[in-house]
Amino acid sequence: QDEAQVQSFVPRSPQALAVTEDAIFVGFVSLLATSRLRQGERLPSVFLPGVVARFDRAQLDVPPQLTELPFLNPQYILQNEGRLFAVCSGVVEFDDDGPFIDSDGGLVELDPQTGAVLDTIPLGRFGASHGVWSAGRLWVSSLIRADVQGLAFDGRPPVTFALGDGELDSIFR
Repeated sequence: QDEAQVQSFVPRSPQALAVTEDAIFVGFVSLLATSRLRQGERLPSVFLPGVVARFDRAQLDVPPQLTELPFLNPQYILQNEGRLFAVCSGVVEFDDDGPFIDSDGGLVELDPQTGAVLDTIPLGRFGASHGVWSAGRLWVSSLIRADVQGLAFDGRPPVTFALGDGELDSIFR
């Protein structure tokens, strides 16, 4: 019988990485099982909560500070001018029509000193995968479509644009 709830877990599947002067941050996707067929029925993937581990660079033998993220599937961690963000795609699933995002994702701002969550920026089913800072914005790409969003933190509205005109033009094509 399948379990419907998780009491505790160990983060697994490290993917995202950022290094600051004082710390190493590692994002764990925590994919427990991929989508699979059971008795002719497709079962969804099983993701446990995404986690960012903060290792103190001066004390790497000490267990890291673990922060559970409010979004699933951290793809990337980036820093700029003292700010640190985890880029979370949400759950990526596949069906006969190809990949799709099955849960909301977003950006999670983390405290570089403690790893604690400072703020969240929901991105819905965008499928955020990678980010860069440029021209006063945090630019985020999508895993499942050829779209980019530019987010400003000074009151300017976000910018979204398509890199291609295909229905699906991404790493999964």
